[in-house]
Amino acid sequence: MSHGIVYIVDDDIGMFRLLREMIASIGSATEYFPDAPTFLKAYDRQRARSCLLCDIRLPVMSGLQLQAHLNESGAHIPIIFMTGFADVDVAVEAMKRGAFDFIQKPFSTQAHLDRVHDALNESEKRFSRSLHDSTIAARVACLTPQERRITDYVIAGQSSPAIARMLGLSQRTIQNHRANIMDKLHVSSTPELIRLLLDPGGCPPERPEK
Repeated sequence: MSHGIVYIVDDDIGMFRLLREMIASIGSATEYFPDAPTFLKAYDRQRARSCLLCDIRLPVMSGLQLQAHLNESGAHIPIIFMTGFADVDVAVEAMKRGAFDFIQKPFSTQAHLDRVHDALNESEKRFSRSLHDSTIAARVACLTPQERRITDYVIAGQSSPAIARMLGLSQRTIQNHRANIMDKLHVSSTPELIRLLLDPGGCPPERPEK
């Protein structure tokens, strides 16, 4: 298993050197950036195991502004914020926006390493989930509008005869559509179809129009 990459965004080069030595002890690599724009140009969101150590107070773009940019772009890298000040209000805001943790300098070496390790593990989970969601979205995109409409009715608990009546089609036609839907979504049963599309981490399908 890869030990991962830890991105460090901090305008204090001395802090980076300290963190680099600490993080090397758990076998992870580091990449240093003195400001947020430089990091954004180099950030590779395709890395399955990565996290971001970010100072709150940065030149050009603050840590919170960087977090907002990453959130808006759909990047889900775990962020551990660092600060040398008692920024309680800022810490609360960062956590509300989904920060993984907020650590005040100076910090306990072992405690910090534990959180970095936890953040790297979390990034793998998020990356796997993102791949899963993308795969499901690609399968759903293969459905025709009629098949998607029928899928919504199935998930709503409607039987084939009921769907046939509502759409003015024969039961055989509905059954054929359902077979195509199962094939395109790579499922073998209605319960499996429902679990696939009503996954707790995803979005439920739209209600079918009558």
